[in-house]
Amino acid sequence: MYGSVSFENPYRNMATDNNKEDNPESSWPRNDRPLDKGVIGLKHDGSAIKNEDIESVKKDSVSTSKLQGILSSGATTIFLVVFIALPVAMLTFGILHQHECPIQPRIPLFLIVGGASLLARVIIQMVYVLMDARSSTWREGWFGKTFQVLSFVITAVNLVWFCTGCVFVYRIDPPEFHDVESPLYCHRTVYYLAFWFLNACFIAFGVGLSVIFFIAACVNRKNT
Repeated sequence: MYGSVSFENPYRNMATDNNKEDNPESSWPRNDRPLDKGVIGLKHDGSAIKNEDIESVKKDSVSTSKLQGILSSGATTIFLVVFIALPVAMLTFGILHQHECPIQPRIPLFLIVGGASLLARVIIQMVYVLMDARSSTWREGWFGKTFQVLSFVITAVNLVWFCTGCVFVYRIDPPEFHDVESPLYCHRTVYYLAFWFLNACFIAFGVGLSVIFFIAACVNRKNT
């Protein structure tokens, strides 16, 4: 006689909405199908997280830590101070006193060219260190190969110009440092900077060879 009457709870929808607000994960996109190969998870927007993404983040993190370690090391500070200050000093004194060495006018020229090529070699070496810290394969590209050729050319120029400087400096007698009008005059700083630069190179070369021979002798003795 009487039809069936259904009563709907008016607070049911409100409770469901409140649960969605309290638990936002319930509104995230879900995918119950198996993950594709190479996918290790899903982001909040449903996009895939791949192994390549994780490896890329790891590589960037390692490269950044290497670069920070290089820049914060004391050896890098000494390298920057010595091997940048020296060519800058050679350039500066060579240019400022270019015409103040009549006994051998090529000595200031030796400082100018030698300082410029040495500074270029230092900058190239710094680029090598920084790029190696960021990527281990950058030398295989065109940029890396071009840099290697440029590095070889500048190194060859440095060696040739070093030998030329030895001829300029060691062939003359000790110059006159006081009488500016004398044909035997040379600016004291210009002459001694070139002279002791060459001497320091020979000393460093000799010490390096001695260390190499000492290590080789120790290794040979240990093997026998």
